[in-house]
Amino acid sequence: MVTGPAGTAAVVKLCNQYVLFTGLGALYEAVDLAGRVGVEESVLLEALAGGTARSWAVETWGFYDRLSRDYDERDVAEEGRPWVKDLAETLRVASDHDLELPTARTTAELLPGAIRRHADHKTTTDGGTR
Repeated sequence: MVTGPAGTAAVVKLCNQYVLFTGLGALYEAVDLAGRVGVEESVLLEALAGGTARSWAVETWGFYDRLSRDYDERDVAEEGRPWVKDLAETLRVASDHDLELPTARTTAELLPGAIRRHADHKTTTDGGTR
């Protein structure tokens, strides 16, 4: 696929990550909400997978738990993790072009903690397996 002038493919990749991570942030919040009212995580994920909210993040739920733990084992700094570095780069590119992305900013602030909490919780409740 030709995306345009030099450098645009990198921006398309950042946009992909931006959309993925924003949806992933919403998914972590939805799992928290459903859990608070007594809906099992697996039940919610099954419902989402069959509905209009289906997505790669829903279909591969647990991927970022495992990835986070892998990064922890390899001592990868938070700034080097894609949900941190790609969102930071997205915000930098937007700023360079005088564009505000409030959803990206909020996701960048909240997603790392959500991934950390869920990965840590899954480690303590089921050994991190899915």
